[in-house]
Amino acid sequence: MTQLVVLLQAGGTPGNSYSLILLGGMILVFWLFMIRPQAKKAKLAKKFQEDMQKGDKIVTIAGIHGTVNKVN
Repeated sequence: MTQLVVLLQAGGTPGNSYSLILLGGMILVFWLFMIRPQAKKAKLAKKFQEDMQKGDKIVTIAGIHGTVNKVN
């Protein structure tokens, strides 16, 4: 049985560290502008659904106005 050994160079060039910092910055920007707001919106929607009670007036995404009759 043969083993595959991968050796990595210990002290890479300055360009490698710059590209690593750039990649980290891109991931941070992606998280700040896409993942975080979506999670916040989902949390608010869940809280809204949990707080809903019989008699509350709501408007659906389609624009239909109604009153909550029953909550499961």
